[in-house]
Amino acid sequence: MALVVADRVQQTTTTAGTGTVTLSGSVTGYQSFSAIGNGNTTYYTLVDGSNWEVGIGTYTASGTTLSRDTVYASSAGGTTKITLSGGTTNVLVTYPAEIATMLGNPTPTAGGVLYGTGTAIGVSAVGTVSGYQFLQSAGAASPTWVQIPSFKDVAVAPSSPAPIEGDRFFDNTSGINYTYITDANGSQWVETSAAGTPTNGVFSTMALGGATLGSNALAVTGTTALSSTLNFGGYAAEGTVTAAATTDLGTSTANRQSVTGSTTITSFGTGANLYRIIRFTGAPLLTYNATTLITPTKANIQAAPGDIATLTSDGSGNWTIISYAPFGGTLFTSASGLTGTGPSNIGSLSLTPGKWSLSAMYFYSGSGGSIATVGVGTTSSSLAGMVTGTSRQGGVVYTAGGFGGATLGPFIVTLTATTTYYAVYTNDGSANSDVGSFTAQRII
Repeated sequence: MALVVADRVQQTTTTAGTGTVTLSGSVTGYQSFSAIGNGNTTYYTLVDGSNWEVGIGTYTASGTTLSRDTVYASSAGGTTKITLSGGTTNVLVTYPAEIATMLGNPTPTAGGVLYGTGTAIGVSAVGTVSGYQFLQSAGAASPTWVQIPSFKDVAVAPSSPAPIEGDRFFDNTSGINYTYITDANGSQWVETSAAGTPTNGVFSTMALGGATLGSNALAVTGTTALSSTLNFGGYAAEGTVTAAATTDLGTSTANRQSVTGSTTITSFGTGANLYRIIRFTGAPLLTYNATTLITPTKANIQAAPGDIATLTSDGSGNWTIISYAPFGGTLFTSASGLTGTGPSNIGSLSLTPGKWSLSAMYFYSGSGGSIATVGVGTTSSSLAGMVTGTSRQGGVVYTAGGFGGATLGPFIVTLTATTTYYAVYTNDGSANSDVGSFTAQRII
């Protein structure tokens, strides 16, 4: 038999009198008393109109009954059982004030009393050194106080009992839980729940050596506070910074930051010895500087939405992009069975902002003629203008009645807006089932 308490357990009974009740009806949104388990005891409340009773009883699965073993309080006064009317009475699992342990904030002083798990612990003196301290000897007539210089690595471990893996304490002031762990870095206290920086106050619960010392067994004196919050098991939330001439990556302590907007960036600020992973949601131009903003290509980089860069700064706040992953990859289209002399479209690709390497191929099989040409540009059915600027064309001479083709690229275009590019072919003979392809690859 064990004492069991479960959440949201409630049923009804029509039993009359002061004896064991038979549980019958169910209540929407609540579990039945089967959650307590056969033969186990639990804390209960009976509500019969304006009459009520709080106590501890035993649940029996056979007959689905709950005995009323001990009454803590009732509307009849003291520990007197109420007499049930026989109408509908609500029976629910509760947590009586009689046995509840509260998390208080007493301040230990010389000659004071610090309460543990049922036994008063005398406090003869509080340590005089500033900083975080804990009660070293639980249950002793005159316990001593030992200072903890750092919560992330306790230099002075309690000696009676010594902490073991899984021991814990809770900072009632900051709401932070700490757990004692042993790993490759040794044994240490680590933060195991998110909250603000601990400040002076009383630690409400603590366990050492596998034994709980009880409520208010740990206290803090002095004015020293931790300077930062430990972060285990993942990165902090991504921060956000707006693209500007100086886009300061040091204004936020987040290692991961998204950069919004498309304003040209000439500097990432002067924050020293920082590490950042940034994700672009706009298309700013990153301006290369041999000292303050070093890029992998030693040239400007046209960023695009989805691009990710990893950067570090040195002791003087000079930034180096140590890796850059362009978003977009490689795009490809092809066509076969092309006929006619053209100009005709092989295919098109929609290119997002950024730097792209473009290439195309056209293969001719037929008779007559002497030249085949392939071009890439923003016109879907013409080679006009495909010589300079952001368009190109290429060709090859072949013998009449034979085979030939044309290749183009790779050549580079840098885009600040999404643009559709086309691959176009022509020949001056009689085309017969020609084939062509068009490839675009994001680069930096």
